[in-house]
Amino acid sequence: MSIPKSVSNVLYELLQGAVEGLTEKLRATAGVRFDPNQPASQAPTLPQTIQDDPRCQQAMVAYWQLQAEIKQQLSTNNIEAANLLKAQESEARQQLSQLRRDLIRESQLQKIALKLQEMPAIWLADNWFAKLSRTQTEQILQQAQQQHRLLILLAPPFLSSECPASFHNHLRIILSNQVNSFLGQHYPHNCKFRPVHFYGDYFLEPIADGEVQKLPQLLDPVPTGIIYSDINDDEVIFHLGFWAVLSGDVALFAMPAWNWSDAKQALTAASYSQRDAHRAIGEMIVTVHKLLGAFLTDWYYLNIDPNYEPQLFELLSEFDREEQNWAQPYIATLQQMQQAQLPAYENQMEQLADEAFEKLKADNNWRSVRTLTGSNIDLVNKLAISPDGQSLACASRDNNITIWQLTTGQLTRSLRDHSLPVMSVAITPDGETVVSGSRDSSIKIWQLKSCKLLRTLKGHANWVCAVAITPDGETIVSGSRDKNIKIWQLKTGKLIRSIKGHSRQINSLAISPDGQAFISGSYDNTIKVWELSTGQLIHSLEGHTDSVNNLAISPDGQTIVSGSSDKTIKIWELSTGNLIRSLEGHSGEINAVIISADRQIIASGSSDKTIKIWELNTGQFIRTITAHSDSILTLAISPSGQTIVSSSGDKTMKIWRCSS
Repeated sequence: MSIPKSVSNVLYELLQGAVEGLTEKLRATAGVRFDPNQPASQAPTLPQTIQDDPRCQQAMVAYWQLQAEIKQQLSTNNIEAANLLKAQESEARQQLSQLRRDLIRESQLQKIALKLQEMPAIWLADNWFAKLSRTQTEQILQQAQQQHRLLILLAPPFLSSECPASFHNHLRIILSNQVNSFLGQHYPHNCKFRPVHFYGDYFLEPIADGEVQKLPQLLDPVPTGIIYSDINDDEVIFHLGFWAVLSGDVALFAMPAWNWSDAKQALTAASYSQRDAHRAIGEMIVTVHKLLGAFLTDWYYLNIDPNYEPQLFELLSEFDREEQNWAQPYIATLQQMQQAQLPAYENQMEQLADEAFEKLKADNNWRSVRTLTGSNIDLVNKLAISPDGQSLACASRDNNITIWQLTTGQLTRSLRDHSLPVMSVAITPDGETVVSGSRDSSIKIWQLKSCKLLRTLKGHANWVCAVAITPDGETIVSGSRDKNIKIWQLKTGKLIRSIKGHSRQINSLAISPDGQAFISGSYDNTIKVWELSTGQLIHSLEGHTDSVNNLAISPDGQTIVSGSSDKTIKIWELSTGNLIRSLEGHSGEINAVIISADRQIIASGSSDKTIKIWELNTGQFIRTITAHSDSILTLAISPSGQTIVSSSGDKTMKIWRCSS
């Protein structure tokens, strides 16, 4: 049986009239400065210390950069690339939202710990606290240490003695049960985006404004909403108390009274029995509580995170037709708030992104601090820097591996045993061992400090063009002109397996930071992603139109960067093999690509004699470094990211350092 329109309209007018006053109270308590006529002035209302946290700013910059890249791809009708970036943007938005909540939680940890210590004294200071559950109070604070959640407390309604028996018996039960079920379904406590910690039994008896104002003595480190109501024989007054994190203020709000007695008369006039009329009024009271709980939750999370999508927008199906109308003013308020926040939020992110990029440009002002020349330097095919950043190993076309002191530029030793030019070199993670691959088809393993040759590995039928070492230092991966990849045990030199898949020479190898996968680049224009433990092919990446000369994997293991003779650098997603973007700017073949340890920059070296610096997240060009008079053959970057070494066809090596 539908609710008479006259009853529904009265409740709609009550709720509509209340939403503006309620919102103003919430804004004032949370310190929100809001002018609907100037939406760009509305910014996220996080504490300044959280907004200034480098983690928050970096995440905002990364998110903004993805948004800017999507707009750029769409402007060039590159729909496929835009869709791929949209998936990354969605993940970045979720990570930023989670980070905001984590930072709020971190900011409150000390205060929560102090509150738990003070709990016994607080409890004894006021007899009213004895009416609460101390165990639940401690549980609320302890859970707030683990996850940032909005706490919602529902008090039993105050019922005058003149209220119908069904209110005393039925309403008390359904109010707690149904609100608990509603919030638990749509705002569960373990939800990533809108967690609510709900208690319907925290208060054993009805409460008043005075008790609400006492509660922050116990719970002020936890954002809290308290819903309570007074019901007499004619009217219902809905109350809401609220405080936000770090606000120090309690908002108390009471709606205008709703005359349920008039509603009962309208219901009985519409053929409701007295019993059914009382039950219908009880259900309407429950619905208002649900609506207040949903609105408060959405308002709170939208207030701290403009990326938040209010759940109330999706909940209209949970309400009857008349109840959907009641929710409209609250939905409209959330929409207005969302629309007002986004421009300011985007302006804030754009400003941070501009500042971050200017800082990145300043931080990547590379200057040549030393040029290495002389009879000990031939054309250097590959460079490797030791994990401590002290030693530089060079694979040369004069058949030798030379070891240099990176900070002084002094030659310290030479490793001599290959009979043909050395094509590749790598240093183990402990800095003790050097592995080299040569045109003589052999791999040699050396002790770095003593220059002692430990063993020679034979198995390839042609040049060994690439070698890489797993992060645990136990396994070597080699790639050859014979089109094969081989995996070896470093300590024993035992061949573990041979892998076939490329149709031409393998030029470059890189191993993921977790040691689970490796990648290979070839003259056949492809990049292949392999499972290290089995040698199974995971992905084959096609997009380059010429030889793939060099590869790098980002320190977080998410991104592949490739350089090719087609004069492009491409950035790929390792897990899926999807192409993220292509960088163009060099006028010659790309012979080298490296990624900084902080995942901020890519450096590329080309036959056009230049080194270029790019921002990894966006592909934005930062600067060109020029000093060599011939092709850049290879690059290496120190673990600190502050030193780059380049080798060139001009038979020099240059050491570059950042200077701001």
